[in-house]
Amino acid sequence: DNSLPFMTLVEKKLRVIEDNIEVFGSDPSVFHCCHEDEQQENGLLYQDT
Repeated sequence: DNSLPFMTLVEKKLRVIEDNIEVFGSDPSVFHCCHEDEQQENGLLYQDT
């Protein structure tokens, strides 16, 4: 949703990192930025599968 304030997007990104901090700390490259998916509520950071 492009109407979300910038800080809301930042907070959503940080929440994804915090929720996956062990994975992110051991290998940050498993996360990547991509276009926001309306099906996902976790901002612009997605874990590669």
